[in-house]
Amino acid sequence: MLPFLTFRNFVRASWCGCALGFFAGCTVPQAAYRKVDQDSPAFKQAVAVEAEKRQARGESQSAAEKAAAKTVSRRVVQEQKATVTRQVTPLVDVLSALEKPRGCWAYTCTTTTRHDGKKSVKVERYDPFQPEARLWTLVSLDGKIPDEAEQASYRERRLRAWKKTLARSEARRPKSEQLKRRALYTELKVEQSAVEDRAQTTYSLSRDRIAVPLIGDFPPSRETYLTENDALARQTLVYLGSASLLAGTMKINHFDSQADYVIVDPALPPFTSKTIEHYRFSLLAKDSGEIERVKVYTDYRRVKCYEDRFETRIGAPTMSDVVPDN
Repeated sequence: MLPFLTFRNFVRASWCGCALGFFAGCTVPQAAYRKVDQDSPAFKQAVAVEAEKRQARGESQSAAEKAAAKTVSRRVVQEQKATVTRQVTPLVDVLSALEKPRGCWAYTCTTTTRHDGKKSVKVERYDPFQPEARLWTLVSLDGKIPDEAEQASYRERRLRAWKKTLARSEARRPKSEQLKRRALYTELKVEQSAVEDRAQTTYSLSRDRIAVPLIGDFPPSRETYLTENDALARQTLVYLGSASLLAGTMKINHFDSQADYVIVDPALPPFTSKTIEHYRFSLLAKDSGEIERVKVYTDYRRVKCYEDRFETRIGAPTMSDVVPDN
């Protein structure tokens, strides 16, 4: 079976690879802001006004109308691009806030995996107050507390996987920058509402099919962000069809994910509280079966970073500091 992280890389490619122009020859749907409705009354009226100005300067009617259509089209594209940028900027700011340092925080992560009806529960604790070798602790696996050998093996594997994840994150562009670019290649809708004392805004980014050379075809998809009082509350990604990859050797039957966020410290951006991923794929005709992975993050608490535990502060000397030791 294809490793889960590798599977996620394929999913990510559909949103990041083509949107950033990484793959040569990638078939990307026309950017939404470049679509101009030339049959609309407003467009025709603008063309007529522009053509009249050109004819007054001595251009023929046909030449003036042709040039006017191009001029108005460029103007509409610029205006629509500016509108999309303006609409998505508040969300870009929200994601930028998430990327800022917030100090060291310990937490507990409970992962429940259901694979074709079989359930597995793993409870882990992350504590940056501890040295690197003890950053991660396996609390239990399916209710069983690990012995020393199992804990040591777990910590070695978990630390290695964690470092790889950090390296991949650092190598990628910040999510806020990716979103700014991605919004231009999707149909962006922004809806505002109010629930009690919370001002909510929903951003929906719908994307058409994408073809990536040497990788495959990705189906239409929809990505949504919900903010409450200018803080991220939920993020979702849904494939609106199946995907065929690597010349048909890998197929994604369906994929959807959700991440929820919670305010832990009012002075800081929200923390992840829960993630859900549900998918099914096949590799070389081997079916993965239905997979659902739910992670719940709890017990957030601020701790002193390990590297700050042993810092020394030199202050003004006192009499007790200079009295010889008898």
